[in-house]
Amino acid sequence: MRNAQFKPCLTFIILIFLGLSPSWSIAQSLFEGQVFNRRTETPIAGVTVTLQKEKLATSTNDQGYFNLRSSTEQPNDTLIFTGIGYVTLKIPVANFDVGMQVLLTESTNMLEQVDINVRKLKVERLNAFSFAHIREDPMGDVRTRAYTTTFQYAKLFVAPQENVMLHQIDIGRRNFNPSFSPVRELIKSKTQARFKLHIMQVDSKTGGPGKILFSKDVLLRDNSLMIAIDLSKDQIVLKDQRFFVAVEWLHIPFNELVKLEYAAKVNKINRKGNQVLEDVANYRILYQPALIEYDGWKPAESWVMKEDGRWRMNPPVKTNKGSDVALSATIKY
Repeated sequence: MRNAQFKPCLTFIILIFLGLSPSWSIAQSLFEGQVFNRRTETPIAGVTVTLQKEKLATSTNDQGYFNLRSSTEQPNDTLIFTGIGYVTLKIPVANFDVGMQVLLTESTNMLEQVDINVRKLKVERLNAFSFAHIREDPMGDVRTRAYTTTFQYAKLFVAPQENVMLHQIDIGRRNFNPSFSPVRELIKSKTQARFKLHIMQVDSKTGGPGKILFSKDVLLRDNSLMIAIDLSKDQIVLKDQRFFVAVEWLHIPFNELVKLEYAAKVNKINRKGNQVLEDVANYRILYQPALIEYDGWKPAESWVMKEDGRWRMNPPVKTNKGSDVALSATIKY
């Protein structure tokens, strides 16, 4: 009788340990992703996402993110994306992947209006990265890695001239949703995260990050792969051509990620004197947000802050294919 009661309990414990839940079996009923402008690759807010047959609907948030869960999955259903100034897009449920980046095309009238407005100011994206850089393809050549450091990471930017206005910062964020990463990799995962964004001068002595010109607290509320931080209302004018953009990790429980690792440990010594090893579980705390590191031919100069509070330049990559962090700045001048 004790065995009969023990088995269900053991199963429940294993499910908790693996980070599984009853919703795991109906994972295909979850529709989440981001909607972007095809031309500018910027997130689109306020796009209506509808399951046609089931008549369920939601709207994208400021990051273009949407999350729609179907209670009665219909394999022949269709997702419809509609937004003012964009061509309506229909995607069959069978062709939709969780975390998909959906690209909408601007209508002709909107393109004409945008072209007129853009002529007033020149817009340039420095250290630009695209979906191709941050969208991992396990079966192809694209490989991405999670990038975190203990305190701060700073990337150097060089504007074409002085006195440019900082308009937007884009960050690629690694998604640790169990649907995207091995269950063994992360036991405890969170979609929300907080961090500080800093705009900094170049120190004249070290060439590294110097005085902080502007700081902003950023709160992430979802699983968006690309984060767009709007700075257009902050009126940040950069007097120097060279400047740093830094991400500061906050060591608070809100940001904690618990990672499960395995390490070899000597179990016993056999009669021949050889060591018999076994894998032992080891837990490590990481802090959100995890940025995306990708293979880039011309990585920008970057620095990290060490425990003593001093900045150190990241050593240059010796391979032909450098490694860069998905962090870009859009300026206007």
